[in-house]
Amino acid sequence: RFADKEAAEAWIRIEEQHWWPALRAAAAAGHHALVVDVADALHWFSELWMSWGHWSELFGLAVESARALDDSRFEAMHLGYQVWAIVVERRDFVEGLRLARLAVAAADRSGDAQQKGWAHYYLSWMLKRSNVEEALAAGRIAVLQLGLAGDYEGSVNATIQVASLID
Repeated sequence: RFADKEAAEAWIRIEEQHWWPALRAAAAAGHHALVVDVADALHWFSELWMSWGHWSELFGLAVESARALDDSRFEAMHLGYQVWAIVVERRDFVEGLRLARLAVAAADRSGDAQQKGWAHYYLSWMLKRSNVEEALAAGRIAVLQLGLAGDYEGSVNATIQVASLID
């Protein structure tokens, strides 16, 4: 436990040379639940340290672990995070779109409304450059699913996404 978020952030940054290789080793050793949990815990921190440069790999390890656990909900979740990381780290919208479509498929398999919503949100985000109509349709599904899940923050983000697509 940390005294506050500043202390946690400092530890993550200072100790990265230790915890990151340990997480890679855990993934290689098949400690899949640990990998998924750590990646989930670090998700919100990723936006505070976008320059780290390993988020795509970290979320990719979590996707592989979720698949090994046969957990479509976690697979969808971490594929969504990986979409974000691919775009932030590499500006690779083609790969981002491919991953977003995989996230939608995993979310649909899971039946989880929240993950369906977030997966469609990421899909809408990836499509807005190439197919506004499809992006709008995905965004509307995101709003609906996140609302059904009671995810207020997600609903707000998806609503903003839809609004940005309407002329």
